[in-house]
Amino acid sequence: MAEAIREAFNRRFLDPATGRYGGGSQTSQALALDLGLVPVDHEATALAALLDDIEGHDGHLSTGIIGAGALQHVLPEHGHGEAMFRIATQTTYPSWGHTIANGATTVWESFEGGILSLNMKMFCSVAVFLYRYLAGIAPAGRGFRELVIKPHLLGDLTGAAASVATVKGTVSSRWTRGADTLQLQVTVPVNCSARVAVPAAGLARPVIREGGRVVWQDGTYRNGTPGISAARAQEDYVTFEVGSGKYQFQVAAQ
Repeated sequence: MAEAIREAFNRRFLDPATGRYGGGSQTSQALALDLGLVPVDHEATALAALLDDIEGHDGHLSTGIIGAGALQHVLPEHGHGEAMFRIATQTTYPSWGHTIANGATTVWESFEGGILSLNMKMFCSVAVFLYRYLAGIAPAGRGFRELVIKPHLLGDLTGAAASVATVKGTVSSRWTRGADTLQLQVTVPVNCSARVAVPAAGLARPVIREGGRVVWQDGTYRNGTPGISAARAQEDYVTFEVGSGKYQFQVAAQ
């Protein structure tokens, strides 16, 4: 049934030549991508159409509540976290920063403010981007028993930190970076496990230590560190399989 719906949706709304859905708005493109409705051979053009629309709005969103929520996932997960970071840090209309510059101490229902609600939690969807992508905390199983911690180093940020109180305990992630170094501190609750993706900080041959012990060097995992069972390189990350505990990863050049 899902496949039949997907085919009918694309037959009705997708322009195969341009990758645009309907009128090609940010919401149209982001929702189709976020819900997995876009055929694999059209994903690149659908994403390009979304990015074109964002650029056409000078790096601003043009979405409402539903589309804004979809953008939080689609852009970082398709390798365009910088575009989401640009949207999230705008200070001109329409943006969260614009409302703050105009006296907002809560999240408004509309970027214009006015007579609409000035306390609209649904537009707090930007928190998804802050927690899941900047700090990198995400569940990988029910009840946070399994976790993924994968920070995204975006824009001119030199650090980010967040914690989440789960039924298993507090999960936390804190990172800071220098010119050729990175520090990542992670807390994984008792009886939980995590895949901790440590950014390689743009280094071709990173050396990664945990608590002073070398756990990655010359593209190879160095075992023997308590709590860490395996590691692999993927894209610009080295992902470690860890158990519960507190970890301090340091990344530096070879």
